[in-house]
Amino acid sequence: MMSDRNVIKYCKRFLALCIVTGLLFTTTGCSVFGPKQKPYKTYKPSVSETPVASEQPVVNLSEEQAGEFARRYLAKMTTEQKVAQLFVVKLEELDGSQGGYYEFRKCTKGMKTTLSQIPVGGVVLFSRNISTRKKTSKLIQRLQVNSQTPLFVTVDEEGGSVARIASNKKMKTTKFPDGRKHWQDERRGIRL
Repeated sequence: MMSDRNVIKYCKRFLALCIVTGLLFTTTGCSVFGPKQKPYKTYKPSVSETPVASEQPVVNLSEEQAGEFARRYLAKMTTEQKVAQLFVVKLEELDGSQGGYYEFRKCTKGMKTTLSQIPVGGVVLFSRNISTRKKTSKLIQRLQVNSQTPLFVTVDEEGGSVARIASNKKMKTTKFPDGRKHWQDERRGIRL
């Protein structure tokens, strides 16, 4: 059995490793270089394309009830599960069978297995993972169903030249200017 001092030492090392790994994940995958994209027209979905409410009933909780629910949920989690919740990973981290860069657009058996074993906090989608609204929605739904805890689903979508969803015509959405343009307009008193 390990002494308390050794446990603390290993926890500190593990936490340092988690922080370094998280920093590596957040500093990769973004690029401001690439072909200039034409802005798209504003897209208004038809009635048939309007998102349908999820099958799960909505439960309204007071702030106190939600806090109590969260405390009970966290009390059941191991330290490893709590640390895993800090990570938002790319799909290749959930299924390493194709290497570190692959155009996953479906939830694979490898992803299901990883999500059942490691309750990561979320996933980040890149342009390589996004095809159409319907397929992307199905991918997200399958990931959520196979995760132990609800996932934060994020997209590498900074606006301007880094617009993974807006640059994909099949997603039929509005492309917004980059944040720098918005900030410059705000300084000149122009409201978008």
